[in-house]
Amino acid sequence: MRVRLVLSFTYLLLTVALIELASCRHKNNAQECFRIEDCGDDRICFLGTCQKQGYSIQQVYAELTPPDTTDFLRQQPSDALELSAGYQEIYLSPTIIIQGLVKSLDTLYAGTLIAKKLETLTSHDIIQRVAVDAETGYKLAAVSGNYDMKFIPYQNEEQQSGRPPISYNKMTIFENANVDLAYPNTADLLIVNGRIFYSVTDNLAMSQAYVSASATDNEGDILNSSTAITNEAGEYSLVFPPGATNFEVTVHPYDNLYVPETTFNVSYNESNNRLDDINLGVAMTLFNATVRGIDDTILPETVVFFYSKNIGKNNGTFLLQLTTDEQGNLNQASLLPGDYTITVVPPKTGAYAVTSTTAKITTEGTNDIALIAIKKVRFSGMIYTNQKIPLAAAHISLTLRDVPTARYYDIDSNDSGSFYLDIDPGDYDLVVQPPVGVPLPRYRVLKSVSDKDKYIDINLYNPVFVYGRVLSPDGIPIAGVSIDLYATELGVDLIPMLVGLGVTGSKGEFVIPVPIPND
Repeated sequence: MRVRLVLSFTYLLLTVALIELASCRHKNNAQECFRIEDCGDDRICFLGTCQKQGYSIQQVYAELTPPDTTDFLRQQPSDALELSAGYQEIYLSPTIIIQGLVKSLDTLYAGTLIAKKLETLTSHDIIQRVAVDAETGYKLAAVSGNYDMKFIPYQNEEQQSGRPPISYNKMTIFENANVDLAYPNTADLLIVNGRIFYSVTDNLAMSQAYVSASATDNEGDILNSSTAITNEAGEYSLVFPPGATNFEVTVHPYDNLYVPETTFNVSYNESNNRLDDINLGVAMTLFNATVRGIDDTILPETVVFFYSKNIGKNNGTFLLQLTTDEQGNLNQASLLPGDYTITVVPPKTGAYAVTSTTAKITTEGTNDIALIAIKKVRFSGMIYTNQKIPLAAAHISLTLRDVPTARYYDIDSNDSGSFYLDIDPGDYDLVVQPPVGVPLPRYRVLKSVSDKDKYIDINLYNPVFVYGRVLSPDGIPIAGVSIDLYATELGVDLIPMLVGLGVTGSKGEFVIPVPIPND
C-alpha cells in the first residue's frame, strides 16, 4: 500500500490521490411509468421507466458474490459489460489485507472501521465493517481501489461525551500492508454543550432524546460529532474533531418516542463552549381513535402509524406506531400536534387492507378520529413467455409502495401459468422471475391496483444474453459465483436497476438473459 502521511491539527491524516471514475459509469435518472400514457409521444414504458422508441440496454455491471469456500471477497463489482461484446471473461480481484492500530500518541482505540469502496455503482456501494480491538487493531480484506474509511470509537454506556468518528478519505489500496490510523489526542478534541426544550412557554426539558451533530472545518470538510442522550434537564455534550465550526444539530427520538427528528443550525459561544438552547416548539396533546373495517368489523391489536413532517417550529419529521386494544380503539393516546398521514396496517393474512387517511391533531378541543380499513382485492392473471406460451413456476412478487412498513406478496404461477393473490389497493413494484433454466429475463413493471379486483396478462420480455466465464486472478474458473446484473441507465434517483440474475456453473461459465422491449 502506498500512503503519504501529513501532519495537520496535531494529528496524522492519511492522504492519497483520487482515481476518477471511468466515463462509462454515467448515472441516468429515468422517469418512472405505470402506463404508456405516462411517457408521452414517441416513448415506451419499459421495466417501469420511460425510454425512447427502439431503446435497448447497451451495458450492464455485474456484482459478483463468490461462495464462502473461496479466498475472494464476498462482494466485488465488475467493469462495464457491453451487451454487443459477446463472450466475456470476468476476473475476480485478489483479496488485499491491510491491518494496523488506531491510535493517538499515547492511546490505542477500539471501535468499528467502515470501508466504502468508491469505484462502484452510485447508491449501490460496497461497504465493509470490521471491528477494531484496542490491543490488536483491525484487519480489513479489500480489493484494489479507492476507499473512504471512517473509524467510529466505542461509546460509553450512557453515550455521553463519547469520542467522535474520524474519516480517512480517498485512501488508495494497492497491496498488503500494515497501516496505523491516527486519532487526535484528547486535548485537541472540541467539547460543546447544549440544552433541548419542548417549548419556550412551559420551559419543559426534553430528556432521553438522541442528539448528533455535524460541523465544517476551515477547508469546508464535514466533521461529525459523537452522539449523546439528553438528561432530565435536557442537557447534552458532544465531542468534535479539532477545527469544528458552523454547527448543525439533529435531534432524534430515543427512549423518549415523542421527539420529532429535527435539524437546527445552532450558534456557538466559544467563551463557554456552549451551543444555543434548542426549542423544538412542541407540546403534547391527547386523542381518541376507533379502528374498524369498512363493514364495521372491530379490528383489535391492529398497528396504526402516525406520520407527519411539519412538527414543531422547524417542521420536524415524526413517526409513531401504536396498536389498538381488544375493542379496536386508541383511548387517550398522546401525540404531538401537526398534520398527519394515518395508516392502518391490518394483518397481512387478513381480509382488510392497508388504508391511509389524513387528519390534523391540535391542542384545542377533542381529537376524535374514526379510521376505516377497506377490504383487500383479488389480483390475478396469466404469465406468458415472449412467444405467448403459458409459463408455469414463474415467481411473482409485489411490493407495496409508499407505506410506513414493509408489505410484500408473492406466489408461483401454477401449471397453467395462472396466479392470484388477495392484496391491498395501492401502487406496486411487480417482478416476475422465470424458473431456473428457462432462457427468459427478469420482468419488472409498476402497477396501480384500485379498490376493485384486477386481472392482467403478463407477457415476458424478449431476451438478449450476457455470457462468459468468471475466473480467479490467475485464470482458474470459479463455480458457484452469484451474479447480479445492474443497468445504470434505467436507474431512478441514481439507484441502478437489477435486470438479471445468474450463478456460474462448474466451469465458471454463465449465461444470463437480460430484457429487451417486445416488438
